[in-house]
Amino acid sequence: MSVSIQDSLIQHLENNYAIEGEIGRGGMGVVFRARDKRLDRPVAIKVLHLASSGGAELKAEVIERFQREARVVARLSHPNLVMVYDVGQQGDFYYMIMEFADGKPLNELISERGLPPALVTSIGHQICLALNAAHELNITHRDIKPAVAKLTDFGIAQLNEESVRLTQAGTVIGSIMYASPEQLRDASSVDARSDLYSLGVTMYELLTGQSPYRSEQISQLILEIMSQDGPPSLCERLPEVPPGLELIVQRAMKKSPDERYRRGTEMAHDLARLLQLNAGQPQTFEINFADGTATSPSRSRDSVLMRRTSIDQGLIDSLRGDLGWIERLAADWKPETLATQALAPVLAKLCEPNLFGQSVTGCLRVDQRFVLLLCDGHFVGAADLESGQHGETVFDALPASANSLELRLAPPEQHLVPLLIGNLLESDGEMLHSRLDSSLMDLVPLIENFASSEDSLSGYVLCQSENNLFYYGYDQGQQVFAAVAKPDAASGESWHDLASLASEQGVLIEVRRFVPVVLGPSQEKLLAAARLKLKVLDPGKATLQQLLAAGDDELPIHLIREAKENTRMELELDQVPALRLGERAFDLGAQIGQSIPKR
Repeated sequence: MSVSIQDSLIQHLENNYAIEGEIGRGGMGVVFRARDKRLDRPVAIKVLHLASSGGAELKAEVIERFQREARVVARLSHPNLVMVYDVGQQGDFYYMIMEFADGKPLNELISERGLPPALVTSIGHQICLALNAAHELNITHRDIKPAVAKLTDFGIAQLNEESVRLTQAGTVIGSIMYASPEQLRDASSVDARSDLYSLGVTMYELLTGQSPYRSEQISQLILEIMSQDGPPSLCERLPEVPPGLELIVQRAMKKSPDERYRRGTEMAHDLARLLQLNAGQPQTFEINFADGTATSPSRSRDSVLMRRTSIDQGLIDSLRGDLGWIERLAADWKPETLATQALAPVLAKLCEPNLFGQSVTGCLRVDQRFVLLLCDGHFVGAADLESGQHGETVFDALPASANSLELRLAPPEQHLVPLLIGNLLESDGEMLHSRLDSSLMDLVPLIENFASSEDSLSGYVLCQSENNLFYYGYDQGQQVFAAVAKPDAASGESWHDLASLASEQGVLIEVRRFVPVVLGPSQEKLLAAARLKLKVLDPGKATLQQLLAAGDDELPIHLIREAKENTRMELELDQVPALRLGERAFDLGAQIGQSIPKR
């Protein structure tokens, strides 16, 4: 039903405002352009009419949402955010006096080929800063899309510290096309990263003139957004898009919130880097909202985009085989020389706690060639310094008896280091970030965020420069080691700190969270304590036992397939093994299951 604004409300408003015309309307409200008679400035008047909007419960919710929007916007102050001047009520009408944002929404500026990349970069940078102003007050907008000129309509914004009953889990209020996967799953639990995802989708559409999602049915669209598949490549759709800008948009649109930018300032930093001229001055753009055109000064593509970090991949691959950095890293650990003897009993002994219940954490050097890494009495890595081999194959190459054995014990603050080195050698661990380029984006905020109290990093960073490899380990957000593959090629001492290295030279970084992994005798010990059990999923279907009982009789292929699909091997453990680091314990049960197929 259309909204009819009563004369009484118009008369009430015209005491202070001259109504100049209607801007837009919806089912329960209308927005007017007006002029404040007292201050002689243009304003927008947003009117909410509840006379025929449903039952009492719905009316109460709509009123509260309207008042929430006023409270939200009143707390914000930023050039790209609208301001609220006043609120009021006249009968069944509620109204809000707001700053008048003169202009067209971005979606009306988009051509079929999209907007210039440099212009989209500038727009994205401004929106990031505006969003950050809201996020710093724990306010999530939750409806970012191209249909904005300034950030307006905070009617569905979430004040994180207040009750979220107005947004029930599973109720998606924002535009679905721009909603993050977590907003579709549970609209009450989104945070700032959801807004940055929506901004990424918006920038993708501004650049290409097309949505990254092609489904026309709502159900299919939701499935497409919820899937783990990323959007089509920006550079494939539009070759003139700078690779650095594609990396930023891709990161903003990661399906997992943990892989996205955490704050608007982080994304703004990276976008600002793309906007810098060679002289370091910011690029400016002109947008003519009146006729719906956008222009930017003509300039070469190279001046818009900082060049990618150049990597000598052949050299980097050869440096990966140089494992001498492990010995240099453990050089300061406390040494203990062991009597030379048959190696197997020594390895078994190192897996056992001492009289005080303490387990070995450090490394065992065998014949000055092999380095076996231990964490809490578990072998977690192995390296052959001569051949460059690492992992399980090293245990197969160990001699039966050793000519020299030296145990090096890691200090308490480095108890996680052997496990991190083992993960690093095998490229194990949960990937958090891949091939982030410090020449294209500011990595310092990301690195500083490793120490975030909410989600501190325990893992490692592999860092490639043009002619070197650097390794960094982190335990609960604190850097616990730094190593370099080629020390004589590392200039100065700044490489000891990852943030300093990333800010001073071009590097590619890969960030992984560690996973507990055991090798060699430790793995054999765990496997020996495990049992495999054959489980039938559905007793009503064919089973392998039934097929065996049939003897030599020829069986239909569909029964054989059904029996295979109806059977699963399950792992049984009398006691779930754990790797302990101080008060922390890490379950090793999952690794046993992964090791069985290899065996």
